[in-house]
Amino acid sequence: MPRSPLSIDGYQYKLNRVYNNLRYYMCTKCALPCFARGVLKPDGNFSLSVSHNHPQDFAENQLFYFRRELRQSVGRSTSSCKDIYESIRLLYPEAANLLPFTAVESAMFRWRRTCRPPYPNTLQEYYDLLISEKWCNRLTYDRGALQCYFLKPSENVEILLFYNPTYVEPLLSNCEMNVDATFKCVPCNVGLSTRSAQCFTIMVTIHNHSIPCIWALMSKRTAEAYVTLFQHLKSNFPSMTATQIMCDYERALYQSLMEIFPESEIHGCFFHFCQAIYRQSKKLGLGSLMTQNEHAQFVLRKIMALALLPCDMAVEGFNLIKSEAPDDIRNAFSNFFTYVESTWLEGVTPQLFSVFNLVRRTNNAVEAYHRVLNQKFGVHPNVWAFTEHLVQLQSKSHNDVIILHSGQRVTRLPKVRYLLNAANISRAWRELQNQQISLSEFLENAKYFVSSLVRTLLSNDNSRHNDDLNDVLLIDGARIVETRIENAIVDTMRTANVNNASESNSRDDNLHTNRPTTRLRTATIANNESETISLSNTNRSRRTHPSRPLTRRVSQRRTRRRTSVSTLVSNNGNADTSTFAQTTVQASVTRVTPEEDAEIMEFVDRVLHENSVQVTELHTENTELLDNFIADLPQGSALTLELDRSSVVKDMFSFYSDPMVTLKSLNIVFKGELGSDFGGLTKEAFTIFWNEVVIDYFRGEDVIIPFLPLHRIRRDKMNFKLIGRILTHMFILTKNLPTKLPLCVYLLLLNNEEISDEIIMNDFKLFVTKAESTLISKAISSFSQLSTVELYRLQEFYSSYGMYDIPREDQIQEQILTLATDILISKPKDFITIMRSGILDTHLTTVWNVMTVDELSTILNQLKPSPQKVVDCIVQREQELTNDQSRVFYYLQQFVLSLSDSDLQKFLLFVTGSIHLPSSILVTFNNLNGLNRRPIAHTCSNLIEISSSYSYYQEFTREMKQYLAHDFSYEYSQI
Repeated sequence: MPRSPLSIDGYQYKLNRVYNNLRYYMCTKCALPCFARGVLKPDGNFSLSVSHNHPQDFAENQLFYFRRELRQSVGRSTSSCKDIYESIRLLYPEAANLLPFTAVESAMFRWRRTCRPPYPNTLQEYYDLLISEKWCNRLTYDRGALQCYFLKPSENVEILLFYNPTYVEPLLSNCEMNVDATFKCVPCNVGLSTRSAQCFTIMVTIHNHSIPCIWALMSKRTAEAYVTLFQHLKSNFPSMTATQIMCDYERALYQSLMEIFPESEIHGCFFHFCQAIYRQSKKLGLGSLMTQNEHAQFVLRKIMALALLPCDMAVEGFNLIKSEAPDDIRNAFSNFFTYVESTWLEGVTPQLFSVFNLVRRTNNAVEAYHRVLNQKFGVHPNVWAFTEHLVQLQSKSHNDVIILHSGQRVTRLPKVRYLLNAANISRAWRELQNQQISLSEFLENAKYFVSSLVRTLLSNDNSRHNDDLNDVLLIDGARIVETRIENAIVDTMRTANVNNASESNSRDDNLHTNRPTTRLRTATIANNESETISLSNTNRSRRTHPSRPLTRRVSQRRTRRRTSVSTLVSNNGNADTSTFAQTTVQASVTRVTPEEDAEIMEFVDRVLHENSVQVTELHTENTELLDNFIADLPQGSALTLELDRSSVVKDMFSFYSDPMVTLKSLNIVFKGELGSDFGGLTKEAFTIFWNEVVIDYFRGEDVIIPFLPLHRIRRDKMNFKLIGRILTHMFILTKNLPTKLPLCVYLLLLNNEEISDEIIMNDFKLFVTKAESTLISKAISSFSQLSTVELYRLQEFYSSYGMYDIPREDQIQEQILTLATDILISKPKDFITIMRSGILDTHLTTVWNVMTVDELSTILNQLKPSPQKVVDCIVQREQELTNDQSRVFYYLQQFVLSLSDSDLQKFLLFVTGSIHLPSSILVTFNNLNGLNRRPIAHTCSNLIEISSSYSYYQEFTREMKQYLAHDFSYEYSQI
């Protein structure tokens, strides 16, 4: 009979006996003697039959859980004992003081030996251990378990498959697959050769996201091995069909795919095609020639662009490239042309390498996944570390699928330039099909499609896949992109009242020129101060600056905001923006018709819609109210801001010293934490900032106003300029405003001089302490009933704020209103003026200067949380709940209703990254139990995972309060 210990409410028990499914426990301090006895029933309820005669020992309780967590962790984790101890001691600091690592080290090694499987010597032994009853739990995770299958088609070929059948089956029906392999993460101690073995992954596309779902350790990379693997999947999943399969150019792989999936479209990865072409050119000694000779590089680019042609035009295109190449280039490339013809046109064939009319032309998702895989797993890890990481990966993939099916995203939206690239390629394909351009013209333009890719390969001798290549086709010479930039800049100057404009070159009306025409233009924009914008273009330039007005304009189409492109450049003469306004930008001037322009934007809108662009709305009937007062969301690449939780105010003050950062979105990184920012970290960064900045720069009780003591005014008052910028940027990015700022402060920020007496009085009662507020209310409503002590306190209250009038019944209303106006309006006004001066004129015009009192009051009321409001926001994700889940869901609602204001803010901060009322809080359930049981929050999607194993409300409440009370609970990690 196992002697299972028990620890409840500060008392420890040891098992005495088991009888009729009842477990009888006795106090561990029976030697005192303590005669306490208790019974543990099958439903988990524990009741005492004899009480204790000694006090609770919570330190001993902590020590009990600390040792148990250490014992469980060394069994399930492959990390070193020291690392395990250091991570768990953060959860039990008091117990760690009683039990240092030196005292428990030998016990941890002993526990590990008893609970870790032996190391296998072959793949067969590894499989036998995984399916054994003793060690099969190594493949379980919170939502299910991986299963493994051992295949041995011949003596030297072994395959070990991993997947969850119930999870995989619905994903494989009519799917789009990406397949590829990596070698570095193959475990080192299962008898596999690191040269020939590989870890093969099958990924499926769900809502435009690639999700790994099947893994295979393969001893060989032969056609026999691949055929065996795919036949196993086809037999186990009869409904498995693939509309499209993307792979590399490994002959055994794509031939096996063609044999097993004859009905599927099988395409090779465009990047791997370009990479192979480039590597062979280097091998043939053409590298220096292409670096020095522009025509040689153009020929290479056109060869790469053959994959963009329809398969029946590839040979014709190849012959055209050869015939149009200069004689010296043709002679130098003779061996290279022979290689392309024999290897690609005759060997691989255009049917495989052509990516014509494909939305996804590369295996970038798989390549990026492999980079993460190799970083996570390490190079040739031990077999049990490999198993642990694989199970964690499956758990993450399973959760991602659930999130995707709920209509949310698990990755960032694609950048607009990638969508425009796709639109440009689609347009070129359509023109070629409609015979609007010739094959020669298509290739001439297509050489620019791969220009940035060629530069990447030329600058990287190892030719490794670049993470920044979200799509290989980063169009550097793209006509449509350049034209949209030109149009955006022209619109900017028209809107900003161009006074002087001179053009050095005329516009080329021919749409299909070999190289876009360029021109230099200087224009003077009429603002409060004259500012000059220089527009220039140089061949093969990166064109980074034009992306600002371009993406702004795309944002206008997509979100229907009111700020024009010109505000980015002119900023109404704001002195802080003059440098930005004079930035040299580059644009070409090729003409695009309005119909084509509208078509491009329609394509971008459609792709953004297909990628499930979601805007979080407030939990209110006026869900569009905030949208009316928020300027264009920052576009372009996000600025990364690394914050130390111990110095958030200092870090943000330093970052916002440049006002132009408020025109960008943010990617927040907390030092020492692993969370990825999809909105949740941004919300939390602003929340932490306001929680800390109020200590040094504000004063008040339920509401706060700007304030500095006299000795700090000269030194710190200009920091209010930074506070104004941060407040505005927070509103734009998160749709949140600090609700502790009173309405009268916001009205001053809106430049509203007419603030009613009612607003001032209401805010003043919230500004003072509750006792002072009660005294004020009583003095106004029933002055004659004030006692002598209360009159004395009222006089002291006046004096504390520098007012020395004697309280009188006929003047009390006027006296308090005068005092409130001085405190809330007159004294903070200078600080608020400084706050306004730090805000860009763009944001003053489109955000702050257009709100009314009623609208602002409505917004602030919507953002203020209360327990009942939060409970109304909580919804379960699952359509039908089990009895256990229904019980815990009720516990959660009751727990939230019981929270004080401060604890409610902690709960919201933990779940959403903000202390404001969210639109909704999604609740899902897992099966975590014991010391693994903990709430898991996904702040970017306002989702909380809770275990359904709680038996009673007090248990749930105790653990939730414990987690919310510790700072480490708010640190981010990747689950």
